Amino acid sequence: MKELSDIFEKYELVSLNEISASEELLNDFLIELSRDLGDLIDSLSRVHNTESHPNYYSLNESTVVGSVIRIIKLFKESVNFYQQNKLELLSQFIRPMYESFIIAKYLMRNGENSQRNFRLTSYRARYENFKKLYELKDGIHPLIQRQLAKLNTKLEVDAFTIEDLIKESKKKKAWKLDGKSFWKIHKEVDNKDLYSFIYGVGSDAVHGSWQEIVDFHLTRKEEGYFGFLNFEKCDCRILVPLNSIVIECMQEFAVWNETSNKELKEGLSSINNLSNSIYEIWGKKFGEIID
Repeated sequence: MKELSDIFEKYELVSLNEISASEELLNDFLIELSRDLGDLIDSLSRVHNTESHPNYYSLNESTVVGSVIRIIKLFKESVNFYQQNKLELLSQFIRPMYESFIIAKYLMRNGENSQRNFRLTSYRARYENFKKLYELKDGIHPLIQRQLAKLNTKLEVDAFTIEDLIKESKKKKAWKLDGKSFWKIHKEVDNKDLYSFIYGVGSDAVHGSWQEIVDFHLTRKEEGYFGFLNFEKCDCRILVPLNSIVIECMQEFAVWNETSNKELKEGLSSINNLSNSIYEIWGKKFGEIID
């Protein structure tokens, strides 16, 4: 695709000395690179192998495609908040994006049985709601009728039945993808040491823990605290790792849907190396000095 080639060529002869003359220049370049990366992965998500997938993906395969699209959307919004210097809002996207990244890799590597189970286990909350509505024994109430109709429609699309949900609910490790915790899934497809650093710490922003509140929403003065209504500044330490995540995701996706080629592999690797170089330069020239 010409769009991909144009982006790859744009970053072939970048002068690291020129773009790092100031922190502002380096940051502006990283934003431009990340925006182009967002456009690139957006285009890649639309490419498919016309022989194996002439028109569309199957229902099970769509679990992978949908997860990848979710990652792309979260990434592009992350870049927007990075440019706006709204670290607190950007942080909200890190754990959901990383979680979808891990699940997408797992689904790509484990095939249709896992993809089907991913769809089935997503019904946990809806099945609990179904039981509560059924216990009310008021089938003529419009709200109950509407909720049951919505559930039935979803089940028909997914080719599941209420009996499938009942069977799943009785399993020892019910409603878990292939009966596995996210920790176990994570360990199978990624470096286990990253779990607590990305997924674990990322939960602070998602759930509004004390650590997130005291870091972003309070300011200390003397012996007390006051509300902090401004936003914390962003720097490359938050965005460069996200670039690496989406690049790895798209590399695996291109292999999975049989669209990978030498230009794509080398181009994505080159952009990832450039992005990581920005991190290193920032650390040496503009980062915090720890005595």
